[in-house]
Amino acid sequence: PDDKMLYVDDIRKVFCGESTHHACQYRAKNIYGEYVWVECKGKVVRKSAGENIFAGMITRLDNQSIYDSLTGLKTKLQFYAYDYTDESGVVCLFEIDYFRKMSNNYGYDKMDEILVEIGKFLASFKDMGVTAYRFVEDQFVCILPDQTLEEAEEMFVKLNKEVGTHTLENGVKIAVSYSAAAIRYPIAGETGADDIVNRLEMVLSYAK
Repeated sequence: PDDKMLYVDDIRKVFCGESTHHACQYRAKNIYGEYVWVECKGKVVRKSAGENIFAGMITRLDNQSIYDSLTGLKTKLQFYAYDYTDESGVVCLFEIDYFRKMSNNYGYDKMDEILVEIGKFLASFKDMGVTAYRFVEDQFVCILPDQTLEEAEEMFVKLNKEVGTHTLENGVKIAVSYSAAAIRYPIAGETGADDIVNRLEMVLSYAK
C-alpha cells in the first residue's frame, strides 16, 4: 500500500541512529493475503561495549476493535454497529453478581478464567444465529434474531448450570451467580443501540 514508505522511513531513522524510538501505524498483508492495520512500536536499548538491541512489538489495530482479547467475543463497539433493520428478536444482558468482591477475594486472574469460560459458553450458540459481545468488564450482551424471550431464558438457565461454579487450583469450588435482562426488538419508536441498552439496564436494575 501507499503507506509502505511511511514505515520504511521511520524504521530507517532507528537503524541509522537518527532516532531511538519507532512508532508507526500502517497496513500489512496477513497470511490470507488481506491488508490489515497494525501498530509497530519499539526502541533501541543501548548495552555496554557499544552493543545496541532493538526491541518492539506489532499489534493488530482493527482486530482489537472487533474482538475482545480475553474472551474472543466481539466488542462493545461491534454491538453498537449492529444493523437491526428489518429484523426482530431478543437482546439479552448478562452480568456476574458481586464481581468486584469476588475479584478482591480470589484475584483478577481467577475472574479472568471465569470470563473466558463465559465467552466459550456464549460462543457455542453461534451456530444458532446468536451473536455474543463482551460489553463492559463483567457484562455480556447477546443478540438472538428470530428468537423468543423463552429461548433467551433457556440460555440463561444453561449459563447458570454450565458456568455456575469455578474450580480453583486447590480444588475448591466457588459459586458464580448471574443477573440477566432480556427484551424484544424492535422497540416501537426506538431503533438505536442506545435505546436497547437503556431498556436492558432498566430491566436488569429491576431484576436485582
